[in-house]
Amino acid sequence: AMIDDLGGYTNQLASLQAKETELVERTREFSDFINENVLWIRSGALPALSDATQIHAALRWFISPEEWRHFLSDLKFDVHRYPLDYLGALLVGCIALILHWRLQGTLKHLGEQAGNRLCRTMRPTIDALLICIVLSAPLALALLFLEWRIYDAASDGTLAVALSRGFFGAGFVVLSVQFPRWCLHPDSLAPSHFGWNPRAVAKLRRHVAWLAPAAALAAFSIGAAVNTDNDLWTESLGRLLYVAAIVMAAFFLHAVANPKSGPLWDILFPESSGRAFRWTYFVMQGINLLLAAGAIYGYFYTAMRLSIRLHATVCFAGAVFLGYHIALRWLLLAKRRLAMEQARRRREAQKAESSEALMQHEESAIDIARVDEQTRRLMRGTALIAIGASAWFLWAQEIPALGVLDRVTLWENTSIVAETKTNADGQTATVEHEVAKPVTLGNLALAAVIALVSLAFVRNLPGFVDILLHRRMHLMAGERNAVTTIVRYALVLLGGVLTFNAIGVGWEKVQWLAAALSLGPGFGRSEEHTSEL
Repeated sequence: AMIDDLGGYTNQLASLQAKETELVERTREFSDFINENVLWIRSGALPALSDATQIHAALRWFISPEEWRHFLSDLKFDVHRYPLDYLGALLVGCIALILHWRLQGTLKHLGEQAGNRLCRTMRPTIDALLICIVLSAPLALALLFLEWRIYDAASDGTLAVALSRGFFGAGFVVLSVQFPRWCLHPDSLAPSHFGWNPRAVAKLRRHVAWLAPAAALAAFSIGAAVNTDNDLWTESLGRLLYVAAIVMAAFFLHAVANPKSGPLWDILFPESSGRAFRWTYFVMQGINLLLAAGAIYGYFYTAMRLSIRLHATVCFAGAVFLGYHIALRWLLLAKRRLAMEQARRRREAQKAESSEALMQHEESAIDIARVDEQTRRLMRGTALIAIGASAWFLWAQEIPALGVLDRVTLWENTSIVAETKTNADGQTATVEHEVAKPVTLGNLALAAVIALVSLAFVRNLPGFVDILLHRRMHLMAGERNAVTTIVRYALVLLGGVLTFNAIGVGWEKVQWLAAALSLGPGFGRSEEHTSEL
């Protein structure tokens, strides 16, 4: 009887597990359907005269003395309940104010060190970057702290909830604007470490200076207006504030990136006019126009979500741009060290008055111009790949057109999968069966991207390897060539394996590639020794 009961319970558990799996799959399908179609559903009607009444009612609610008394009462209760949190935040704020002026002086000193033509270390640049992060963080952290405490103490549907959401949006916007502002400081990274045009930097900094408070106020107002638990207020006051913020963003973009006098182009393309890329200004202004028009036409929810993604994309692109210029700074210092080292060795060889020493020096010398060109191409390619990958990651879930590639099946690959099953008697058995895995157009696109990236690295990585080898080990030209050849073959192998894996071809089917490539370095070294003999 017990065995029969155990078998019955096992069957019931298996049935429940199958139903649960089906429920999870159906829930995922509905979630994907909603995510793909919710952006194209209007969240409100066109603006009407009745919106003025709703805006007036929303403003009266925001300045209502009763709501503010309730908010201050909740905040006072939270202060009494968690005094250490507020005292700790106050102490951190006081320390930040004290360090503010000292860090500014340190930033100026680091800028003077980096501006010295004999500087050969990245330490001043790294320290300046950390100082910029520290200087830009206090205000944003203060706003986020207020959001945390106010939201924790708030009741649903109250003014405190709306204000906390406003502080949350303002905190992230302040952080994303304050950090570039400190990087553009006269003694900071942009002019002193990266060598950007001082006039363009000063002009860009003036515009960022007024953008910081304006963007924070806009983010706070919009965040508070759309979190009032009143859809009519969201579609009236929230939409009005959003359109005003888009107009402000368009004005800032015109001030810094217009094709005629925008300082941004003098920074992005210091050696040329960059006219081939200035069409992006009109594209960005067109995006602002579409967002504002969509919000006015009733797609306010869609415009808000796309704006959040767009802001995240711009922030990530800015981070990649900063990393690219830090890498260029490292390359400049590496070239400076190489030039000094080669000049020193040349002088020593000339003093020795030995033809053998001169020949050895010429053989070990590095073509700095070639290394610089290859490394710059490698850095530019890496930056563009990082921006493209982040844009795809951020937007694939929002734009169904980007996700449609995963629904176009080109062919199917079969693989054998081992599965462990338990029968009614409690015995386990391993069963192997074939599983068909579809290869989609998205997989093919990913494989193409991996192949192109691998090709770019194979072509341009030798210059970077030369710099590293010369810094760590003083090798002859033939030895450096051997190392770079091996690195190239390794990259080709890695890129090939990843490319085939993206289209469902596993390692067991591409081992021939590894075997073939392993013969390449051997033949290359044999030919090199033959030529030397």
